[in-house]
Amino acid sequence: MILHLKHRRDGEVGVYLGQQLARHFPVHCPIDAVTWVPSQTLNRIKRGGDASAHIAQGFAQAIQRPAEGLLDPRLQWHGRHRSRAQRQLGQFKVRSNQLRYVALIDDVFVTGKTLAGAKQALEAAGIKVAVMLTAAMR
Repeated sequence: MILHLKHRRDGEVGVYLGQQLARHFPVHCPIDAVTWVPSQTLNRIKRGGDASAHIAQGFAQAIQRPAEGLLDPRLQWHGRHRSRAQRQLGQFKVRSNQLRYVALIDDVFVTGKTLAGAKQALEAAGIKVAVMLTAAMR
């Protein structure tokens, strides 16, 4: 389903996955909104959308909260002279908002560094991440 969502541009699959996440992992903490880890701009253009955004929308619908895109990926040059860890530091910037607690959604968990970078950016902006969820692990 994840591959279908990521490469077939089928947002309905993402919404379904988000609803299932909410059903199987009920949230018992305060959440003002649901946000997602955005894909890099070129991947979003190539794939015709952002898989994490669709999953977050389904999750938000299921828990009756708004889905808000709070993070933007920073443009970074991925040269060979920098390690992956160095490239991921400060990889997101936060849009201004008035939220206190959010649920953070990503599509695939590989090493956890992308989620950690997104959480770090949100918390630096004064937003607490109440829960982090992914639809799949690789």
